[in-house]
Order: sequence, then C-alpha cells, then structure tokens
Amino acid sequence: MSFNSILSKLIYLQIILLSIFAGCSSGRSISLTGDISSVDDIKGESDIQQKALFPHLAAVPEDKERVLRRIDKEPFKTILNAIRQRAAQSPTAMEPGVWDVDKCGENAKIAQANAFLCWILDDSKAAQKGIEILKNIDTNFEDRQDRSDIDVNMPQVIQGYINAYDFLLATPFISRDESEIIANKITTLTDKFYSAFINDDYTRTVQLIYSQNNHNIRAASALGYAAIAFPEHPHSKLWRDWAFSELDFFWRRGNHYLLDEGGISEGPFYGMLAWQSSAILFIALKNSNTEPLFISRDCRTRIYTDPWQDYVCDEKERFKFENFLFNRDFQEVVNWYTSIRLPWGALPPLEDSMFKTYAGTAFMSSFDHSPIHWWAWKNDRDFPYLSDQSDDLSIYHLIYLDDNIMPAEPTFTNKFMPEAGQVVFRSDWTYDAIWLLLTAEQGDARKAAHDHVDGTSFSLAAYGEYLILDPGYVKDTNSKIFRVKTAVPQAHNLILINGEAAPTKEAFPRYGDTDAFLSNYIEGKMISYVEAYQDYQQSHIERSVAFIDKRYFIIADRISTQASAPREHRFRVGGYAGYGSNGIFNIRRDGATWERSLAGVDLYLSTTEENLEVVEPEFIKGEVPHVHKFDLSRETTEHGVIDGVVNSVSPYFLTILMPYRVNADGIDGRLTPERLQSPSNTVLWGVKYGENIDYIILRRPESPETFDIESGLFIDTDAELLILRYKGEKIAFALIARGTYLKANNKYLIQNGNLSGINLYEQE
Repeated sequence: MSFNSILSKLIYLQIILLSIFAGCSSGRSISLTGDISSVDDIKGESDIQQKALFPHLAAVPEDKERVLRRIDKEPFKTILNAIRQRAAQSPTAMEPGVWDVDKCGENAKIAQANAFLCWILDDSKAAQKGIEILKNIDTNFEDRQDRSDIDVNMPQVIQGYINAYDFLLATPFISRDESEIIANKITTLTDKFYSAFINDDYTRTVQLIYSQNNHNIRAASALGYAAIAFPEHPHSKLWRDWAFSELDFFWRRGNHYLLDEGGISEGPFYGMLAWQSSAILFIALKNSNTEPLFISRDCRTRIYTDPWQDYVCDEKERFKFENFLFNRDFQEVVNWYTSIRLPWGALPPLEDSMFKTYAGTAFMSSFDHSPIHWWAWKNDRDFPYLSDQSDDLSIYHLIYLDDNIMPAEPTFTNKFMPEAGQVVFRSDWTYDAIWLLLTAEQGDARKAAHDHVDGTSFSLAAYGEYLILDPGYVKDTNSKIFRVKTAVPQAHNLILINGEAAPTKEAFPRYGDTDAFLSNYIEGKMISYVEAYQDYQQSHIERSVAFIDKRYFIIADRISTQASAPREHRFRVGGYAGYGSNGIFNIRRDGATWERSLAGVDLYLSTTEENLEVVEPEFIKGEVPHVHKFDLSRETTEHGVIDGVVNSVSPYFLTILMPYRVNADGIDGRLTPERLQSPSNTVLWGVKYGENIDYIILRRPESPETFDIESGLFIDTDAELLILRYKGEKIAFALIARGTYLKANNKYLIQNGNLSGINLYEQE
C-alpha cells in the first residue's frame, strides 16, 4: 500500500472521529454511510420533464437565429473561429487500461465544438465527427488514473459530452440507434462517477467531506447536468438530489462558502473554477423548463465541525431549488473577481492561486446586464476575449453575450470589502495602473482548505509589473498532511514576532490563523486610507495603509503587547525580482529595491526604535520565504526577501513604497523620500512630490507632540500617525490616526477628533 493511500485512510479516520464528536456535541447523529433508496423506490419520482425540442441545455432553438445574425461581426467572428479550431483537433486516444480524465475532457470539448457547428451551420461533417467521438466514449471509469482531483475535472467531461449530444439531437444527422448508444455511454459514465465519489463512503469522505469547496461544487455541477439531461434514467433522482443539495448549500450566502461582496472563502482561483461549472448548469436549468425544481435534500457530504456546525441539514427534506443564475449574490462573484484583478486582467495569487484569467464572466451580461463584464473581458492584456479556460465556454459567449450593452469600465477604483477580507487601492483601470491589495480575513473568509495564514499581508503592482508579491501556490509534496508550503505566515508580507505570527494551518479542519479585520476606510481627494488589524503572539498589530495621490503608499505598523520583555520583530517583505525571478534585487540599510523590465519599487523602512537592521533571511532553494509559484509558466522559483529586524517590546514600523517606471523621468520616475530629524521614539519623513512636500510622522503615545520641521512648518499633534501635504505655505490635506488634535503653525486643523478613528482635513 502506498504512503498516500495510508495517509488518506488516516485522514478518513480522523474526519469520521471529528464528525462523530461534532454530531454528538450538537445533538444530532452523523451518518457517513448514506441512505440510498433502491431503484424501484425512485422510479416515477422525477420532477424533471424532458422538453420535446432540442437543444435545451446550453442553448434553445430560438438562439440559433440570433447567433447566425451576428457571427460575421466581432467579437463573435473570432469566437466562432476559436470553436472551429477546437473542432478541427483530433480526439486523443486513451491509453489501454487507464481512464484519463484530462484526455476525456479534451475529447468532450472537441465533440461539443463539432456538435455546435453541426447545429448552427448544418455541417454534416462536423456532425459525423462529433457522433464518432461520443460513440467511443470510454466508460471504464474503474480504471481511472491515480489522481485525487478527478471530481474537479468531471464537468469538462460530462457537461461537454452532454452538450454535444444535446446539439446533435437538434439536427437530422444522428440516428435513433446512435442516440441510444451515446445516451447509454454518458449515463453509464455518470453513474460510475456517482458510485465512486458520492456513494462510496471512503472516497466521499476524503474528497468531498474533507474539502467542502470547489470539489463538491464541480462534482455537483457534473451530476446535476446529467440529471437534467436524462431525467428518465433510474438513478437520475439520486444524482439530482445530491447535486442540487450541494449547490443550494454552497451558493446560498451564510453557508460559509460565498461571502459578502461576492468573495469566496477559498480564494479567487478555485472560487472562479467552481463558479464556471455552476453557471453552465444554471443556464441549462433555465433552458430546460425544469423550474420549479423540487429536491429531496441529501446530507451525506455535510460535516458539523467549525465553521459548519451551525448548519442543520434535514435529510430528505423537500425544498424548491432556486436558480442562482438570477441571484444577486451569485452574480456579485463576477464583480468581486473584477474588483481584485491585477491591472492587466489576471487574478492576483491570493490564497492557493496563480495568475489566471477565467473565461465566462462576460456572458453574465445577459443575466445581470452589467457593462463591466464586457469591458473586463475585452480589456485583458494577456488574454483578451478569452472564452476557453478550464471549461470551454466559447459557445456560451457566442450565444449569451449581450451586444446591446456598451462595455464600460467600473465607476470605482478603490474597493473596500471587509467581509470578503480585502481592500484594493487602484490608481485607474489601465494596464499600467498602480495597485495594492491588503488582506485581513475573518471567520468564513479564512476557514477554507485553500486559505493562507496572511492577515495584514499586502502585494503591489505598478506600470505593468507585479512587484511586491503574494507567494501563490507551492505544494509541499513531502508533507504528511498535504500542507501547502506558502500557506504559512512566514511566506507573506507581515510582521513576525520571534519568527511566528498567527498559528499555522494543520490537518483539516484546523485552519490555524486568527481573525483579522479591516476598518477605518476613507477616500479623500488626495489620500485614501484603511487599517487592518490582527492579534497574535500576545500582541495587537495595527497596520495602516495610505495611498497618496494614487502614486505611492505609506504603511504604518503599530504594535501593542502583553509581553514585558523585548522580543525579535521582523517586518518581512518579498518582491518579484532576484534569484530565479530575474530582474534586480538590492538591499539597503533602510530598505530594498525590486526592479523588473518595465517597473520597480523602492521600499524605505524605519522604526521608532534605535536598532533597526535590514537583512535577508536565510536562503534555501525551494523553501519559504523565498519560494513562490504563480506566473503563467507555472514554474516554482525564488525571489528576493528582506526582514527589518528590531529587538524591542513593541516597536512601530513606518514604510514608504515608491513604485516607478524604468527609465522614466518626472512624476512616474523614481521618488526619493528623506528621513528627517525627529524627537526620540518618533519617525519623520519628507517626500518631495511635484510642488508639494508630504510629511509623514509616526510616534509612540508617550513621545513628544511637537515637531519643528526645517521648511518652517511647526506641527503639534497627539496622533500616532500623521500624513500631511505642505504646498507653499498652505496645508493641502492632513490625516491623523489615533489622535484628537492637529495644529500647524499654531492653527488648529483638527480638534476634538475621534481617538479611535481617522480624522481628515482637506483644503477647500
């Protein structure tokens, strides 16, 4: 028996014990064996009535005229060409004795493309190719390759094969005998998948109860699709009840997967993968005239450990399934995806993520009528008009893009999402925008298998380059608990105390971490500001981030603690240059520079203490904190990292991030702040910015409250953080945090301020 097999058995045992314990403590019994009715019991119970006209899943007959009317204009012409290219591919032969989900998925995409061309263009050759692929579907699922993620890939197979079958039934090119052969192939494969992953106690526990994420949703999307397509199959009700029970659970906000503001607990990479296959199913549900759809609830993949202990799953409860295609919360996921995207269109590598553009969001314009989806789909630097990524959604773009809607970029730039756990600062919506993502997740947002321990962490992009990084998704193949190397806090841009931060993740369902929060968000004319805070290692860490003139960033970290003795504090930052990342990585006494071909960033670091030392942590190839994996090549490599090290009881850190365009002069070129003299336990910086001078002060509560600055400016404040713009002899703006007053040259700008909040003065 292999090590992975033994390990999986141990995890299975662990989950059973956890489930039994949780079930007893919550007053309900937990069954992991399931309660499957006999075939005789379920015959005739299907609420799904087969629609007479075809197609009736991905499209309906009346869609054909609209598609034909616009396929000669862009972008529909390009999409049709992509479908033709897919259809021209040769199907891949399966290796004898090995059922390969990837090869089956590719063959399903080819069959779907040919069947669609047959339907839309009356192409008999495409029909014959599609029929031959379908007649040769390999149903030997028992011989599947030794992979644990086959359930995630099954929508490509089952949904693709069914769409091909559905389109062909709308044409005169498929015979009754061929139809029966194909239907039998698809349903046999579906039933074997259901038996192996849902009906098998061990596999269901390890793959679905253990996951509670996109594994469940993707498997449900595949089985639900088959249930709609083949309502008279004797096991259709079983497929249907489990599938729609899962989807009702996961996509209903409050059930711990879908968050406020459209966020998804397991992050954007896997969240959008789950969204894609669900959207395909929900469109089919709309088209197939199956609504209202009544389901007998199937509870076999529920678990009652944290955070799901508050959900009561009533086995066999009859409920009406809501089509989430028209649910605002489901639609909001696409807006969240757009809100956090990097300036050039890719997802940021937040959580277990890598750079990726997901197809599918644009066709939502037919259902929520938003102009943003068209714009985001078109304005992607690396993958404009992408329609095939993971699932092939080309036909959906051809059918459902609403060309009556004019593309329009979002009306916002910054986005504050405290429940999803992110705030985004963005200068504009161009590819060269200056962008920063700050993370502070609480509750459901951090309790997911693909989550990272990264409260208060930040990443930055500017002028077309990713510069301050989140490390992405590096699996630890030697881990005994399937650990992701980069999920630990030491891999992220945050403060470590004696080398530690929030607790590291352990085996499911011990997610580690502690709640982190976003607060005190404000947008001014020249400054935007937010705070993130988290408690760990007996300390309370408050991180302020200010975006100045949509050009540069100030980060201030204030630490209070229950500890009495000095400890090592490390302000850690990793950037996308150095080692295997190429580019330039230089360390200075007061910070570092990371520079790539188009842009770079200068980081200036200071502290209220006297003993700051900027060092690079020990480099070990392939290990945290230098390792990352997120770029388009999907290669694991390393980058440059610095630690600002201070031995103190509770130091304050002040950081200035100055992105710049390589070889640029003027405002987009390098800006050099100056550290100015200040009283003890305080930090004072000046930044010359055009005709302005920005002053940044960080002070401890017990520190002096007066500052006599060389420019003739005299400042008096009790604030811990002050950011002020001096223009000529006038104050353009001033922001104070944790203070009640601010005087400049003996004139009050702020008085009787909110000590726990933010006070902003702006010149009228």
